[in-house]
Amino acid sequence: MSSLEVISKDERKMSIKLKGVPLQYANALRRLCLNGVPVFAIDT
Repeated sequence: MSSLEVISKDERKMSIKLKGVPLQYANALRRLCLNGVPVFAIDT
């Protein structure tokens, strides 16, 4: 049985605990979260 538990959450950060989830799914979730973070660069 798999579960997701929210450990802590605020405006900028969220910590979760995954149990019984294959590593591939946990990594896919991590990649989806990182994909949503805006990134920009300044060329000088």
